[in-house]
Amino acid sequence: TGLPRSRTIRSAHLLNDRMVCVMSAEHVLARKPLTRDAFLKARHVRVSISPTDTRFVDNILASMRLSRTIALNIQHWLVLPQILARTDLIGVMSERLATILPAPGMVPRALPFAPPPIAWHVYWHRRNENSPAHDWLRGLLQDAAAAIG
Repeated sequence: TGLPRSRTIRSAHLLNDRMVCVMSAEHVLARKPLTRDAFLKARHVRVSISPTDTRFVDNILASMRLSRTIALNIQHWLVLPQILARTDLIGVMSERLATILPAPGMVPRALPFAPPPIAWHVYWHRRNENSPAHDWLRGLLQDAAAAIG
C-alpha cells in the first residue's frame, strides 16, 4: 500500500481517508460547486517535503494530462489552514485532518475528480518489534484510530 519500503520496516493499518480540497470560507470557490476547471485555474498551496514530490493530486492530474498552478510549497500540514485563511490560495489535504485542525473558516470540498482512497499506517523498525514501549505506543495509536473510525 503506497511506497515500497525495506523489509526491516513494519507497519499496521490505522484508518482510511480521502483527500479533499480546502480553502477559506471567504474564497470565491467556497460559494459554489468546485468544478475541475475552477480547481485547475486556482492558485494552490502544495504540502510536500520537496517541490519535486508529486504524490497524491499531482500524479492523478498528470495521468489525465493536467496540472495545477502551485503558488506556494510548504513542508507541513499544520500550517496550511493559517495560510488559507489569509490568502486566496486553495490546498488539498486529508479529509480527517481537515476536520480536526483548529481552522475556523476553512471549508472542505470534494475534489472534482476521483482520487484513490488513502490509508494511514503506523511504521516502526523491526528491532522495536518486541519493545514494550513501542508496543504500548502502537496500541495507543491503534486504539485512537479505532475510536474515530
